Amino acid sequence: MEERTQELRLALERSRAGRSRWQCPRGLRSEVVELVASRREGGEGLATVAADLGLSDSSLSRWIAAERSGSGANGRLREIRVAEPGPRPVGLSLVTPRGYRVEGLDTDSVLRLLREL
Repeated sequence: MEERTQELRLALERSRAGRSRWQCPRGLRSEVVELVASRREGGEGLATVAADLGLSDSSLSRWIAAERSGSGANGRLREIRVAEPGPRPVGLSLVTPRGYRVEGLDTDSVLRLLREL
């Protein structure tokens, strides 16, 4: 266990070397969370594990919470709900090069709008 902790500590140090602002890569973060879980099952406290990894216990707490909520990249699938589309508008639609969309126009309205643009 100590060897794995040391490996992850070195990986964390390499990952943040020379960076003023650092965000741990998701894969590495998932490995750290797995290690923390196994060490805590063995009776160790979060602060002890955090110190061994060279991290703050508040960072580890956030990473653990993110993994539990499924927002971490841990290989688990999450359910995504897609809203059903509403009724399609009657008439023409105009989409500008900048992405603005105007729907439900008749031909005269589209021509008038294009002249104004």
